[in-house]
This record gives sequence, C-alpha cells and structure tokens, in this order.
Amino acid sequence: MFRKIVIVIFFICSTFSLFSEEYTVTSKVIWPEDKIIINIVYPFHVTERPLPAVKKQLEERISENLREIIFNELSGMILDSHTSIKDFLKENTSAIPMVFSLADKAVRESSLFSRDMKSLEIKYTISLYPDVAEIFLPHAPHEELEKILKFVPSTDFTGIVIYVRGNFTPSMFPRIYDQRMNLIMDRFHVDPEKIKQWGTVRYSRDLDFSKEIDRIGLNPLKLAARGLFGINNTDIIISPIEAEKILSRESNINLIYQGRILIVY
Repeated sequence: MFRKIVIVIFFICSTFSLFSEEYTVTSKVIWPEDKIIINIVYPFHVTERPLPAVKKQLEERISENLREIIFNELSGMILDSHTSIKDFLKENTSAIPMVFSLADKAVRESSLFSRDMKSLEIKYTISLYPDVAEIFLPHAPHEELEKILKFVPSTDFTGIVIYVRGNFTPSMFPRIYDQRMNLIMDRFHVDPEKIKQWGTVRYSRDLDFSKEIDRIGLNPLKLAARGLFGINNTDIIISPIEAEKILSRESNINLIYQGRILIVY
C-alpha cells in the first residue's frame, strides 16, 4: 500500500513539474504562400516518464487550447487599410465562432523536441484561402465597375502586375485607387468564389512571374504604384492613365472581378 502511495505522489509531482512553465506562441503570415504559420514552444523539466508519453500529453494540452491560441494570434492580422481582425470581431461578434472553428482546419505540420530536449516545438499552418478569407467575405455578388466610354489606347491583358516600393503592408483585402482617389478595386469588386480560391490579389517578393502564369497569364499589364494610402499602408495608388487602361475595356475589368492581380513588393 505504501508503495502505491509513493507511486501516485511521484506521478502527481512529475506532472506538476512537467507543466510548471507556460508555452510561448509566435505566428507569421506568409503572404506569398497564402498561409499563416503558428509556432508553439512548450518547455518541460526533466522527467522519468518516457518521452513519447510526454510528447503526447503536451500535444493534447496544446490541442485543447488551440482555439484560443488561433484566436489570439489572428486578432492582430490586418484585414484592410484601417481594420484588423480584432476590430472586425468587435463589430461582428457573430463571426467569432467561425474564427474558433479554424482550429478544426489547422494542420499540425510538425511536432519535434528541441535539440537540448528541454521543450517541444509544434508548428501549425492555416490556409488563408478559403479558410480565413471566407469568414470575412461579402455575401452578395461582386459590385460592378463603371466602364470608361471614351477612347483609351489599351489592349486586352491577361492580368495586372503592380510593383510597390516603400513601407507597404500586405493585407487580406487591399484597395487600389488612382491618383484622383477614384476607387478601382476593393474586395466588393471581386467574385466571392474567386476570393475563396486565391484572394483578391496575390503577393510576391519574386520578379520571376513564371510561377504566376495561372493567375496573370502571359500578357499582364505591368505598372508601378504611385503611392500608398490608409492607416496601415495597405492600399495602392496608381496613375489615372493606367487606371483608364483597365476600366476602358470589359475584358480588363473582368481581371478585377476574377482577382487576377499580382502585387510585387
């Protein structure tokens, strides 16, 4: 009987020791890859328990808290020029359960002990499209853009490429204006099904467009941003001439509806 009591006490003490420190969480949005990476580091003390058992228990503890972890990490993510996910959820509380449900869609990419065997490092990934984006999509069909009726020297392009310099911040739903501050594109102009598929725009750090042919085709309109706009520097300003090249032809307007825009920053 004494031996059993000692075993029970040892187990309780070892469990307390194992979880005596809290885990730490960091996250990053990888815009060119359309995903969010969440890294969790859970330290633990030396224990006589088998490492596979320790690993399983730590993974279960993280899994139990994953909804709150994802909610906290996504709160600071930028949606548009003046709104974070936290701001959005304050005004749209009905969307909170949808954010929590991302825990069911998150993929555990790895779960590995650190080199010094003093912590477990777990990595989850969440897809931006459709998993995160669909929480914030407009329910109505996309809004129509007004076609310019005057003659503008242009042609039918297969996509739009915008080069951006400066302190630009990628966001889920950027806007595009011309220099007269006429709105050329926002999320309400893009087909919701296309947003689920690949977002309103694609971000890239690479000047090699061969990987983006499916999005922008072989003959995209290439232009340089003339400025940035918005509290978060997420919105792009282009010249009126370039805007007219888009808005003067129905086929080019359709590029906006289909989200065939690549932003190189």
